Amino acid sequence: MVTPSSPKRLLYQKIEYELRQRIAQDLGSGAFLGTIQSLCDQYGVSSTTIKRVTRSLAEDGLVKNIRKKGIIVQRNPHIEILRQMPIFSPLDPVTLRDIYRRMTVKRWYGGAIIVGQEEPGDAFYVVVKGQAREVLFGENGREMTLSTPGEGDFFGAMALLDGQPRPANVVAVDDVVLLSMRRDTLFACLEAHPHRAIPPLTALPL
Repeated sequence: MVTPSSPKRLLYQKIEYELRQRIAQDLGSGAFLGTIQSLCDQYGVSSTTIKRVTRSLAEDGLVKNIRKKGIIVQRNPHIEILRQMPIFSPLDPVTLRDIYRRMTVKRWYGGAIIVGQEEPGDAFYVVVKGQAREVLFGENGREMTLSTPGEGDFFGAMALLDGQPRPANVVAVDDVVLLSMRRDTLFACLEAHPHRAIPPLTALPL
């Protein structure tokens, strides 16, 4: 069971989310994110909070803290994961980076329900860290595991084709980092790159 988030944890999650999005959308490898002090001043929080956030980012390979220089963005491992996936590997670097910039980085803690059965199917997800579990909950309390997507795997791709409700629940097995793209966002990307070798939606795993 997921315990309610405290105000401090919600603030931590908000800062981490904003920094992840900033790295994803605006900053390239070697870019300067800031110093611990400048980030404290920007968000109005203690150095303990900022150090905790940047430690989480560093664990995911997004930044490194160089003494006397500050927080530096590293080569984005999320893009590298996308590049290695068969569905995205044919794309040129410009198209791939544009697709990535249109995605949303989300983090879920172990035990959290990422998507619920019968929820609207309006997005698909790529696991870039951790593991999830696609599961059906029976009326008698029994569970049936359908799949266990891990790093580099998709789930929810059928939502891009038909927009139908989710056929199953997806639960975070441990702390999970996901890239999410909404159905309308993907079609906007297809329109932006009509002559690029973007794979057909039917090639996506279900």
